Amino acid sequence: MRLIGSRQRDLYLVSLSFEREDMIYPLGTQARWYRGDEYYQNPNSHGYLRANGRAFKPILISDTGLTLKMAADRTFLFAADLTSAEPMPGVAVTLRSFQNQDLASGTTGSNGMVELPAASRLGQVFYAVAEKGSSRTVIKLNEMAWSLSSFDTGGEEVDDSGTNAFIFAEREVHRPGDDIHLSVIARNREGTFPAAHPVSLRLVNPLGQVIQEQRTTDGTDGFYSFLLSTAEQAPTGTWRAEVTVGSKVFRHPLKIEHVVPNRIRVRVKSDHERVDATTDRVPVDVVSTYLFGNPAAGLEARLSMELDRRLAPFPSYESFAFHNAADAFTAQTVSCFSGSRSAGQLPSRELDAAGAARGTCALPDLTNAPGQPVGRLRAVVTQRGGRGVQNVLDLPVDPFDGYVGIQSPDLDFGTALAGTELGVPVVAVDAGGTKRAGRQLRWRLYRNSRYWWWQYDTRDQFLLRYRSDTHTQQVADGELRSRATPTSVRFTPQSWGQCLLEVEDVASGHTAGIFFRASRWRGAT
Repeated sequence: MRLIGSRQRDLYLVSLSFEREDMIYPLGTQARWYRGDEYYQNPNSHGYLRANGRAFKPILISDTGLTLKMAADRTFLFAADLTSAEPMPGVAVTLRSFQNQDLASGTTGSNGMVELPAASRLGQVFYAVAEKGSSRTVIKLNEMAWSLSSFDTGGEEVDDSGTNAFIFAEREVHRPGDDIHLSVIARNREGTFPAAHPVSLRLVNPLGQVIQEQRTTDGTDGFYSFLLSTAEQAPTGTWRAEVTVGSKVFRHPLKIEHVVPNRIRVRVKSDHERVDATTDRVPVDVVSTYLFGNPAAGLEARLSMELDRRLAPFPSYESFAFHNAADAFTAQTVSCFSGSRSAGQLPSRELDAAGAARGTCALPDLTNAPGQPVGRLRAVVTQRGGRGVQNVLDLPVDPFDGYVGIQSPDLDFGTALAGTELGVPVVAVDAGGTKRAGRQLRWRLYRNSRYWWWQYDTRDQFLLRYRSDTHTQQVADGELRSRATPTSVRFTPQSWGQCLLEVEDVASGHTAGIFFRASRWRGAT
């Protein structure tokens, strides 16, 4: 039976639904109340049909394929004929808002491309529509983007002019009535900048009002300085400095708040860029100076290291878990200065004539470290008057020479369909996050069919005692080799229960683990 016609400008809404009599699940005959998640997840409940009994899918018939790419200052749209894959010239393309208002429009050229202003400058773009003759196609920006979670993407976007600018003030927060010394370092594509080139600045307050405008040609090798003034009654919040260099505008936020400013600056330095399991002690230096440059000699300093969990240690694999969710880990804090605690505080040391002090941090036991933790070096220097100023330096800690990560599968309500094969992506990397192919990985699947509230006060208690619980059983295991791209652990949950998947890098000993549920009546969409 043909449901959809041949007219290309029509929009069809396809609906699939079922009723209780269509279900093959054995339904109970005794009526009772269903509460909480069970109201929508139990097939015997009327709420199950409300949540799962109907699905809709809009379908648009078109021979035009549309691709949208957003850049810093432009939006590119490409139209192609889906039947021949050839570029389509003469396609009218329009960007529209959530209120269905036209924000920008254009027509594709001979290469099938049209260039429109940046979406960030137009406001909230909801969708793009392309029309030519009887053909129409639509792209929704918030639902149809490509998933880049498995790709190493990043970098900095530079426009065709190659002009760039670095903007900074003498401190991060100012008070109403303070003068602000704002500096700009401008560079062109060649890494230089012409002398006496004009640079303009506008200071805008949180209400959108332009407070000051300045223009100067007094720059040396692209370095410019602006003196900005604020009134005693100036509104607090995030102000904005808009710097115009050539045809490009750069924006820099300025915080103006009613605060007590710090009088000193604190730095934490270490000889180590990262720490491995063979390192017992880490020498650390604390250096403090007054904002005008003199050493903060004689002030009291405290220095500590806190070993804490780092959930996403590798930027290229932010969607992968490199820790074991079934293992408990409590952050550990140790003092880097010798001595005993006083009034519950860590031992302190007086800064020398150079405003410096050196301490040694002894690493805690890394036997049960959660993947790749972070050693957070925290220095606190007390100003005269009792106010403390702190700074933090994070050191990656590598208990292992290799790590394995697991990406949680995309499951509806975190529940897999029992009796159906499930693939879970895994990846092996070295301590720097570089992919490692050919690593031997061993995986184990556990299942527990008890409800956690029968024996535990909280679900977290149940998960932390999951492996030792008497009702937890290992139901499957296996081995595989890592690849240059994420590979999949494949298994079939056989029955209902709370499941734990663990994957171990055999050579390094590191293990990652994730929890999920399995059910015969609730699965992934």
